[in-house]
Amino acid sequence: MGGHRAFYGPIDCAVTVEAVHRLYDTHKLPQPSLTIWMDSSLGCIYAAAVIGQLGEQLREQFVNQLRRDQLREQLGHQLWYRLAGQ
Repeated sequence: MGGHRAFYGPIDCAVTVEAVHRLYDTHKLPQPSLTIWMDSSLGCIYAAAVIGQLGEQLREQFVNQLRRDQLREQLGHQLWYRLAGQ
């Protein structure tokens, strides 16, 4: 298959992290604050999908909270608490 072969040996995590840090430095990007190790490419894809969904849920919750806060300010605190108590 075109000379492509998979590597199934042990990974030197410290060397890998250092290589990633050099890559980020080379491109003047902020360093990642977290490193997540997965056993497979499929696991990486799954984790990225889950993290993406969680990020979207957090964004929606944040936007909804902002809307509630804006509405509370518009209605005034007294009316807001009266409506919330019903």
